[in-house]
Amino acid sequence: MASSSHSVPAEALPCRVLWVGLGCQQGASKSLIEQAIRDVFRACALQEDAIAGLATIDTKVNEAGLIAFCRDRHLPLLFFEAARLRSVAVPHPSSATDALVGTPSVAEAAAILACWELEGRANRVTGTQRCRKITSAGIALPDLCVPKQRFHSENDPGSVTIAVARFPRTAINLDRNKGEADV
Repeated sequence: MASSSHSVPAEALPCRVLWVGLGCQQGASKSLIEQAIRDVFRACALQEDAIAGLATIDTKVNEAGLIAFCRDRHLPLLFFEAARLRSVAVPHPSSATDALVGTPSVAEAAAILACWELEGRANRVTGTQRCRKITSAGIALPDLCVPKQRFHSENDPGSVTIAVARFPRTAINLDRNKGEADV
C-alpha cells in the first residue's frame, strides 16, 4: 500500500505572531473576554487566528473566564509578577492600576513581555548560534501594534483591557557564515 502525503499551502496556515496582553476585573466572564478580543481585533483589522497566546498578571492565575478562553482555543496563558511588569516601559501607564495591583501596566506590559520572552529570545539564539553584543539602538523590541483598549459590555458586568504586541520578524537577520544572530 502506497502512502500519500498532502501538502497544505503556507498561506492556509495561520501565522501566530500576536501576543495579547490582558487585564480584567475579577470574575470577568469568558464571553466578555471573547467579545473584547473580537471587537478590538475587528477594529484594528487583525486576525484572531494570528494570536500566539495571552499574558497577564500573576494574580489572575485563577480567573475562570480567562482560563476557559485559552483552554477552548488551545492558547498558552502566561502570568507575570507585578515587579516584572513594572520593569517594562509602556506608552500608557496608569497610576490607578499601579495603586491597585503594584504595576502601572498589565495589558501593554504583559503583551510586550510575552512577545519578548517567547519570540525575541527564540529568534536571537537557536542551536549553536551566538548572539553578538548589540547596542540599545540595535535591539529589535516587540511592536505594540495595539495599545491598551478598554472594553465594557452592557450584557456582562466588569471590564477587560487588551493590548497586542508582535515581534518584528524582519529585524532578525541570521548570518550563516559567522553563526551569529543579528538583532
